[in-house]
Amino acid sequence: MPNITESTATINSQNIIPFPDPEINGMSFPPQKSVPVQITHDIIKSEKQTEESIMPQETYTKSEIDLKFEKLNSDVQHGFEKVDMIVDNLRQEMRDGFEKVDIKFEQVNQKLDYSINHILSETRNLLLEQQVKEKAEREQERKATNRWLVGIAISLAGLIISIIVNFFLKK
Repeated sequence: MPNITESTATINSQNIIPFPDPEINGMSFPPQKSVPVQITHDIIKSEKQTEESIMPQETYTKSEIDLKFEKLNSDVQHGFEKVDMIVDNLRQEMRDGFEKVDIKFEQVNQKLDYSINHILSETRNLLLEQQVKEKAEREQERKATNRWLVGIAISLAGLIISIIVNFFLKK
């Protein structure tokens, strides 16, 4: 916090000290206006008094101005600390939110993995069932083919026997 002296009290070449911005740290200040001042030995005298609410007295001592600046600096510092706390809270809320999103994505990923594994196992089961059915059908076809072969063999044997019997009986 700079100390105000005759050399530092001059804010610009016109000897104007602007009022602080309104709404700093939740405090309400009057509208921003400039008041020309004249500096003489640690006392700032107002050359023009615009409103009683802005400057209730005509002169302020250097220590009064220093105290007001220190209070303003303290209020601004507390405001920055409050903003820092709010920003930290927002960061923490964002981290928590991202962690929740990560957890949700992990849950969705697990559900997808489970679903994919379930679909794959069901597909394997269907393929195995299909293979078993095809094997059973092939077995039935083989049995049917064997029956036909046995039937044809018996028929041929009977035909051959009848031909042989007819051949020997006709002689």
